[in-house]
Amino acid sequence: MEMETPNGTMQMWFVGEYREVDPTSRLVYTESMPNEAGDVLSPADMGMPGDHPVVTEITVELEDLGAQTRFVMTHAGIPADSPGAMGWNMALDKLVARVADLAGG
Repeated sequence: MEMETPNGTMQMWFVGEYREVDPTSRLVYTESMPNEAGDVLSPADMGMPGDHPVVTEITVELEDLGAQTRFVMTHAGIPADSPGAMGWNMALDKLVARVADLAGG
């Protein structure tokens, strides 16, 4: 993933494992941050507090509401003030914009 920061472009990599896949309603997977070579980083290597987990779990739940879909995402293990929370907000904003484009509005 690449994102622009005040200090220039920042690159991040992610690795994980799918734990549950239901194509119509649920996705559960783990996530860790490795370096460019794929070696998983410790919290200190990421500039995070020592109690930040190395592996977190993301659950995405979808519910058909007819003309709409309820999307609930839970990222267990990251504090609300984590830079990862900001990253999710940016990613979800892009998703909303893309869906709006595809819907023609």
